[in-house]
Amino acid sequence: MKRSIISMKRIITLGVCLFVITSTNAFPANTNSKSLSDLPNPVPRIAIVGDSWGMFMWWFRSFQKSLVELGYEEYCEVANESVVGGGKTFQFINVEQFPAAEQIRNAVVQMLTDYPTIDIVVISLGGNDVLYGTEFVLPEDPYRELRFQCPGHPQNMNEILAEKIVNHDMDNLVDLILSVRPDIRVLLTSYDFGGDTKRSECDLLTQQLGIMVLDIYKQRLADRKGDRVHFISNYGLMQFMYGVFDYQVDSGNDPIWGTEQLVYPAGYVKPGFSPDDYPPLRLPDPYDVWTFPWTDENSAELNVPGFPEYFNPLHSLLDRNMHLTEEGYYFMARRMVDRVIKYWLDYPKVFGIHPVNNEKGETYQFEVIFSKEVTGVDATDFEITTAEIEIGGKSLDISQAQIVSIVPASGYSKTYTVTVDLNPNLNPQKGTLTEVVHIHVLDDDSIVDTEGTPLGGPNTPTWTDNGKFTYYGPFAFADLMKPEEDNFEQVQKYLSVLTKPYLPFINFAVSFDEDKLDINGDLFPLVQQFLNDEDVDPETLYIKGNGMLDSYEFALLERCLKDSNIDFSAVGGVSHTLVANAWGQNLARIRNDLGGAITPEHDNMVLRVFAGLDSLFCAYLTFGEMKTVGTISAASVALTSESVSQFLPGLTFTPIDSRNYQLLTNYLGARDVNGNGILSPSEFADADKDGFTNAQEYLYFECDGKQAFVNAALNRNVKPPQFPPSTNFTINEGTNLRLYVPELLHVYLTTYEWYKDGVLLNDNERIKGSSKRTLNIEGLSLEDSGTYICYYCENNPNNYVVKSYGPITVNVQPEIQEGEGSVEGGEGIVEGEGIAEGEGIAEGEGVIEGIIEGSTEGVEEGIIEGIEEGEGEGQIVQEPHSLDIDGDFKVELTELLRVIQFYNYGEYSCAPSWLATEDGYVPGNRGNHACQPHASDYNPQDWSVSFEEILRAIQLFNSPSYYWCPGQGEDNFCVN
Repeated sequence: MKRSIISMKRIITLGVCLFVITSTNAFPANTNSKSLSDLPNPVPRIAIVGDSWGMFMWWFRSFQKSLVELGYEEYCEVANESVVGGGKTFQFINVEQFPAAEQIRNAVVQMLTDYPTIDIVVISLGGNDVLYGTEFVLPEDPYRELRFQCPGHPQNMNEILAEKIVNHDMDNLVDLILSVRPDIRVLLTSYDFGGDTKRSECDLLTQQLGIMVLDIYKQRLADRKGDRVHFISNYGLMQFMYGVFDYQVDSGNDPIWGTEQLVYPAGYVKPGFSPDDYPPLRLPDPYDVWTFPWTDENSAELNVPGFPEYFNPLHSLLDRNMHLTEEGYYFMARRMVDRVIKYWLDYPKVFGIHPVNNEKGETYQFEVIFSKEVTGVDATDFEITTAEIEIGGKSLDISQAQIVSIVPASGYSKTYTVTVDLNPNLNPQKGTLTEVVHIHVLDDDSIVDTEGTPLGGPNTPTWTDNGKFTYYGPFAFADLMKPEEDNFEQVQKYLSVLTKPYLPFINFAVSFDEDKLDINGDLFPLVQQFLNDEDVDPETLYIKGNGMLDSYEFALLERCLKDSNIDFSAVGGVSHTLVANAWGQNLARIRNDLGGAITPEHDNMVLRVFAGLDSLFCAYLTFGEMKTVGTISAASVALTSESVSQFLPGLTFTPIDSRNYQLLTNYLGARDVNGNGILSPSEFADADKDGFTNAQEYLYFECDGKQAFVNAALNRNVKPPQFPPSTNFTINEGTNLRLYVPELLHVYLTTYEWYKDGVLLNDNERIKGSSKRTLNIEGLSLEDSGTYICYYCENNPNNYVVKSYGPITVNVQPEIQEGEGSVEGGEGIVEGEGIAEGEGIAEGEGVIEGIIEGSTEGVEEGIIEGIEEGEGEGQIVQEPHSLDIDGDFKVELTELLRVIQFYNYGEYSCAPSWLATEDGYVPGNRGNHACQPHASDYNPQDWSVSFEEILRAIQLFNSPSYYWCPGQGEDNFCVN
């Protein structure tokens, strides 16, 4: 991709506004299936795929309300990761144009695969493509962004743009969906006008007709696809429901609220249209779609639905611009169900095939569940399949398998029991073929309901499998359930469903899974960009947080809330009463600031749609880390702006002021004591006052899980052996060893490599965590003695730096000895000096492995031949090498890594005056060469460290010591 910077304001509407301000995620309270034969309630039948119009219909549950009112309360819709506010068609299908399309496409396919009862997919797409432009349209200039223009506009390319959006991207998306199962139908839906006079040089009428052109292409696409794809026009629906109004406009040509004058009343049918079918199911199909007014082949002017020369009634618009109110989307969903979808729902359908008591050797039974009572079920309606399996060295032969009984054998039923005899001569042992044999329901129109309607609807010459069903297994579906206010696992899961579709747009820099979420302490840079309406480059976006998984911090808060026995107040620690009082006050206040709690008299769309948002905010404010508190306060100001408040009529937001909240910083949070902007483990609170901070206990116990961390944080008798951990100790044979990097790092992007004596470790039955922060070795043997070191990289896309922790010297002794050095249970690693000023090794040169090898085995034969070592006798005044930062005339590994860093960067330079580094240098060329060149840069002195000069540094490192010998050594230094 030539260009990856995305204007987030253009891509994501209210969803991202709330996403940035809320930053949360969640799913049903219980997603586990019950028994194999249990059907979900309600049964998912409709999937929504699309942009913000689909997103709002999902958030508002517009289809479910319509289904209930029209007598289909047993069904519901699903969207999850398949709707994206601001989404464009190519983002769902075109990986070349948008690499993250692979994740979105896979999510759509996975949803249809996991929920076999879904047989209707509603697609709402295309509007953002034409209004805001798309790329990869012109082969000769693929990165040129095109959008719809007025007909006759210079360089007008509307036709090829529509070809790209509909006949290429949307066509491919429809094919992808239809390929999942043969029973799926697709409903392409139009918008309800799309005029935005600020965006275009066109007048309102021309704009609205231009958007209709896009939907005429959709209409033709549906016609071309045949029986499985349908199109429905919703143009003019809001004018029909609310009436047609004329408005005065402001200087930006936007309608002014309160100036409306009724032109046509609600329910008015435009001349030329049937009152029984208004708005029409089809758009006009003009001979020349790009010339207005539209005419047919006989040059007769064609009438269009609605009144595109007028704005939509403001009462129907959520933002007074492009999006409908909750009621407006309900009207739209209801019309789709009433006009099209209900007929599809009325067709009988197979809901499930489940094994029943499959314990016999050759005979198996299956329960086949239909959506309604049907008859005509016989052996010809099934096929028998099996997985590949061998019995006694021979492949399973099912050529003789047959359906031996179907119960009931006649009449009508919703459930049929089908018995399969694999092979009377096979006679395998009892239970050996459990869950190996499957049956599929075929479709020959012989299965009909009480009205005589065949399975899946009547077959057609081009679609003979509309009722075929091949899914075999348990249901995984569970509908979204509102989380409990103090159950943070539910809160995270619920809010993740709403925000997960947006993660590809920010390159997954934030993920709300329990093992990834860490925004506490470091979200302000992203929020600031949104507040300033800046472009965000997802490839450079990096959010680290405070280095502790938020789910662990939530677990600590939740335990304090729910366990009344917690009381460390006598030693100045946390208590249940303290936390419960703060939580109650903060939760009530945050609900007030976010527009008011939900009551029978007051609806709060934010807290209803984003259920659990109040709990999330309350938790962060109760933690009391000032970076997070400040970010929430700053973001809350945006809620009071017109650009956001217009989406949320009836809600009054109050800027979040930390003075109105009880912050438990000294018990659950952290303070930047030294003011360097980085929270170290020692700057965190100590909940139980056992001498170890919450972060220090997190670093040691994190690998054991949330509850292990919480137990340590709230039990004075459970704590790490010491912090920072030792780097040189003796441990008894047979005990367990735990080594860990005692630094708060990015919780899921950081990569680790543990080495022992220069050899990369791998997990086995005794070693766990060789590629994680914490290395655990069980049952130590004498062979485990040695030197351990961990190389790690936080994978910051703006500054890839490889750092090291160690070396750690481990001496395993054969028997327990009293005295210093006997460590039970395993000590960790003390935090080493690392690289000056946090500088590490640039990625990709492959030097580390050789250095480690050299540190234990010496420089390879031939490297040091001919290097004059010298004795240096008689030197009275010694000058240390630039490598030797601590001046002890011995080069340590961390000091050697510094010059390797210079080598990997290609250049080095003097540190600027405002940046103090331990050695006075910085990697890279910053244009400052006013200081003395580094001593490793000697042949020639060119502010660049060559490979030969690196070899000399390795020689110094491998020597017991060195000394200054001007005029003798090649670099004026000699080794002992």
